[in-house]
Amino acid sequence: MRDSSRTSARQKLDGLIKPALVGVDVGDITRSLLQDMVTGWVNDGYAATTIHTAWSYVVSVLREARLDGLLHGDPTEGVRLPQKPRAKVVPLTDAQVITLMGVMPDALRPMVLLGAASGLRPAELAGLTWDRIEGTVVRVDRQLVTVASSKPAEWGPPKSAAGYRTVGVGQDVIDELSTHRERYGIRADGLVFQGPRGGLLTRGRRSEAWARYRSAIGGETGGGVAPVASLPRVEVDRGGDERCRGRGTIGAP
Repeated sequence: MRDSSRTSARQKLDGLIKPALVGVDVGDITRSLLQDMVTGWVNDGYAATTIHTAWSYVVSVLREARLDGLLHGDPTEGVRLPQKPRAKVVPLTDAQVITLMGVMPDALRPMVLLGAASGLRPAELAGLTWDRIEGTVVRVDRQLVTVASSKPAEWGPPKSAAGYRTVGVGQDVIDELSTHRERYGIRADGLVFQGPRGGLLTRGRRSEAWARYRSAIGGETGGGVAPVASLPRVEVDRGGDERCRGRGTIGAP
């Protein structure tokens, strides 16, 4: 289990699960008890996604208890959970991408362009290394999982099996990345992107940057950049001005 996942599990265990089941023997856990626990979480205002995550830990622990003969039957069966909202992904427009690039620090501007062109997840962008870029193709087989920006880079597998993929992007995107490499050089760990003042783009630092700059595009969207079907081919001069040189369709493998 990754450090971030272990921390999340500990928070759910200490903050939600233990207080609800303290003093209860495993053999005395019933469906109604678990339903009351979940209902309590809902009444306390916990988000549906948080409840579903905490519930997955409960199910795992009680499954082990059954396998060890400590529990007969499955008290988790039939427990009703709150429905998780399905957020609609709305891709950024071409104009929003250019605006976002304009307000971002110079070190992060190519990251915005690549994210919009490829649809890579934030952790995949943050963990991308130069050896994963071949021609106009980006190979995705890992993501950055380091928690502290001052620590060495640590990679983990993609979020799911479907995360292993190759993504084709336009030559203009590759040209911007080449300019970025000439300006900032190649880090010892090979990472393409880093924070404006150096250091890794951890989840916390990415969230801070997005919260700071998303207002420029009127966005209250999530922590990443959704892919767009086409992008202006952006020319960036040393003064930071973007000029559209026509449109180019972003290819897919």
